[in-house]
Amino acid sequence: MAAGRDDVVTRRLSLRRSAAGALCLASVAYAGAAGLATTPAAATAAVRPRAAVSCAVARALPEPIPVAVHRVGRGTVFVAGVCIDGRGPFPFIVDSGSVQSVVATALARRLRLASAGPALQAEGISCRETVHPARIGPWSLGPIALAPQEVLTAVLPRLFGIRIDGLLGSDVLSRFGAVRLDATRHALFVAGPERSFAVAARVRLPSALARGSVTRVPLAVVRRGGRVIALTDVVFGSDDSQFVVDTGAVVSVVSAATAAAARLSAAPGHLELAAVGCTARLGEVHSGRWRLSGTTLRPERLGRLRPGGIGVAGLLGSDVLLAHGAAVLDYAGHALMLARG
Repeated sequence: MAAGRDDVVTRRLSLRRSAAGALCLASVAYAGAAGLATTPAAATAAVRPRAAVSCAVARALPEPIPVAVHRVGRGTVFVAGVCIDGRGPFPFIVDSGSVQSVVATALARRLRLASAGPALQAEGISCRETVHPARIGPWSLGPIALAPQEVLTAVLPRLFGIRIDGLLGSDVLSRFGAVRLDATRHALFVAGPERSFAVAARVRLPSALARGSVTRVPLAVVRRGGRVIALTDVVFGSDDSQFVVDTGAVVSVVSAATAAAARLSAAPGHLELAAVGCTARLGEVHSGRWRLSGTTLRPERLGRLRPGGIGVAGLLGSDVLLAHGAAVLDYAGHALMLARG
C-alpha cells in the first residue's frame, strides 16, 4: 500500500472525541424495495442455521459455526448467534466493513454494559452518528469464547423485520486469522481459535477454507489499536481505488469522487439504504468494465455516495463478494478469495 493511501486509511481508523472524528460504520441494507423487490417478503428470504445455537461454550473449535443467511435484494447477509454474559444468542451481522464491533444501544442498556469512555462520532454512508464505547465480556460467537474487549453501542437498522442486535466486525474476525462465509453451507468457518492480533497474523489458511476458490486477490489489512480495516484494489478503466471489503453491505457503493473520476454513467432509479444511525437515498451508476485486481467482474449497478460521505473510494459488498456463494477473508495471508459455495 502506498504511503499516501496508508495515511488515509489510518485517518479512517482514528476516533476523536469531537465532531471531527471518523469511524467507518458503513454497512448498508435496503430500507425500501428500490425496484429490486415489490414486497418485504420478496426482498429478503432467510435460511436458518441447520443446528440450534445455545450459549454453552465448547472447548473444541466447532466446524462449521451455523449462521442464518438472509438474501436481501442483490446481496446476502450472514447473521450469527452471539451470547453475552451467558444470555442470548443475539443476532449479529458478520460485518467485515465495521472496523470495531457494535452492540445495539437498546441491548447494551438491557445488559447494562459498562461504559468505556465519552461519546464518539462515527461516520456512515450519509450521516454522522454518536456512538458510545462500552466494555463487553464474557461473550461468545456460537460455542467459541471471545476475549473481553471494547465495543461501540449505536442505533442499528432493521432489515425488513430482521432484528439486528449487533455487528461482528473485522476487529474480531481478524483474530481468527481467516474466515470463510459460505452461503451454500449456511456456515461461518474460522481458521482456528481466537488469538491475539500478533499470533493471528501468523496463522496459515487451512485448505478446507480455500476450497472451490475461483478468484484470489490481495487484501490490505490495517490495524490501529483494536480496530481493523480490510481493503482491496478495484479498477475502473486504468485507475485503481481501494474499496473496503464489506460483508455487511448488501450492495456495493462508490464514492462520488471515484465515480466522477472513472466517468461512470448514471443509472435510472435509486436505492433506499439503511445504515448505522440513518437512512439514505442514493443514486446509482453503471460500473461498466471493472476489475478486482486482475480479475474482470460482471457489470453491476453501484450505489453512488453523496459528496462528503465516508472517506473511502467505495464499499465492495456482498452482491459481489458472495456472487459465487462464498468468500474467504484471509487476514493473516493478506488475501481475499471469492469461492464457490
